[in-house]
Amino acid sequence: MDPKRNQMILTRYLYAIDDVCVSFIDALLNKNQEEALWWFFEYYYSLDSNKGHAWQLIFEVYYDYYALYYPKMEEFIYNKYQNWRFGEKCDGDNPYLDLNFIDIPKHEIRHIVMVIKNLAIRKSSYDIFTLRQTVIQITDFEGERKNYRFRKTGIAKERQWLVDFNFPPDLYGFIWALRVRDWINICFWINVINEKIRDGGEGGGCDIDNIHYEVLRYFTEIEKIPIDCSKAQRLWKNACDGFKNKCHILLSLIVYTCKFSNNTVIPEEVCFAKRYVKETKEEIAMINEWNSWEKKETGVSLWQVLLEKRRCSVSGNLECFVNLARYGDGVDMLDILRNHWLKYCYYCPLWNRRFESYGAKMVNGSDGKPKCVSFASEDGEEKWMEKYNFEPDEQPLFIQNKSVMFEEDEEGGEGDEMDQVASAFEQNLKIDDSKAEYMQYNRWIARDEEVDSINDKLIYCPSFKNGYMIL
Repeated sequence: MDPKRNQMILTRYLYAIDDVCVSFIDALLNKNQEEALWWFFEYYYSLDSNKGHAWQLIFEVYYDYYALYYPKMEEFIYNKYQNWRFGEKCDGDNPYLDLNFIDIPKHEIRHIVMVIKNLAIRKSSYDIFTLRQTVIQITDFEGERKNYRFRKTGIAKERQWLVDFNFPPDLYGFIWALRVRDWINICFWINVINEKIRDGGEGGGCDIDNIHYEVLRYFTEIEKIPIDCSKAQRLWKNACDGFKNKCHILLSLIVYTCKFSNNTVIPEEVCFAKRYVKETKEEIAMINEWNSWEKKETGVSLWQVLLEKRRCSVSGNLECFVNLARYGDGVDMLDILRNHWLKYCYYCPLWNRRFESYGAKMVNGSDGKPKCVSFASEDGEEKWMEKYNFEPDEQPLFIQNKSVMFEEDEEGGEGDEMDQVASAFEQNLKIDDSKAEYMQYNRWIARDEEVDSINDKLIYCPSFKNGYMIL
């Protein structure tokens, strides 16, 4: 079972799953390492036997916010993913050591902890994030998009190089958009490629590996950017083995190559040193403690689990994303938690296993939509309640509210401080000098206090109609 974001699904400790993802990213971008770990492992353990899917969130965050300044971390994260997936192998330098008899542990959380720690201490950027949002919402910008036309016979002199260098005719529009840095058209083409993959697969007329090759060839042969193509192809293959969104990887490559060309100075404040901090035994023990809740392990009664384990309140920046499940029609987060939590946690892989082990199934209503969870027998229901009923409706209000709303500090200045930072970033978020309008959703990318350091204007930052979207 693969839970989808923007569907109301409750997690291990009964948070909305897409709220958990956004809260993790928010904590990471704010360099709140412990809170980022807490949110990630709320997501990770909720996936139960499908924990590998949690790595997709890590890759997504890396390419959205960190790939621009830290391209070499791509290989580091991929290697950690492989170590988690298959186990960290010994070097095998000892010729007398038979490694066939060694049971290499898999799915060790220490590899994840190390990745998150090293992202948390680094500088985030927002170029790729805003462009990917443009890709997602490209239909909103159709009126602004130029439609380049290329004749089947003969071609304009300034575009003759497309023919001379044997670029595929069906990619002329895409390659030309790269040439003139037309970001709306670049995003349009990325979306076209993504839709072709989604509708027909890469064998259905869209070879994204070949498109990646043509993009590399354009930058090396036309713009004369020194790229080691053989190494780039190897890194591409590894990246696509780890992260399933190949269009996101391709967009990251394009943005990095355009922003840091030969004539662009990489900011001195960004540390490119290949230094990585390691996880500690204390951190691993802390995460294991977060995941332990049964009375025989913790001494905590079942009704006290949420009181003890709900450590964090959801992010105050959830409103920046317009399509979260909490913003669906008629959704009342407090009512869901108190009265309908069984229904909404059924499709969480962890809870689904718990239900099915006691013969519980989801019953649909007359409209075909999920209505309630039904147990095969009263005995099964009673035993399930004795083992898993967290009694969320009986919890103190402040515990219930941790998944319902963001709690500001009593001294309270977080909202005011964010407004001040956003105001300071306003110039950075303008589409042009004539538009000084500040949008509430841009709080998401207006979080850095060092305004005049490395945060020059974004490559492209359009005015989204409603805000950002999470997929």
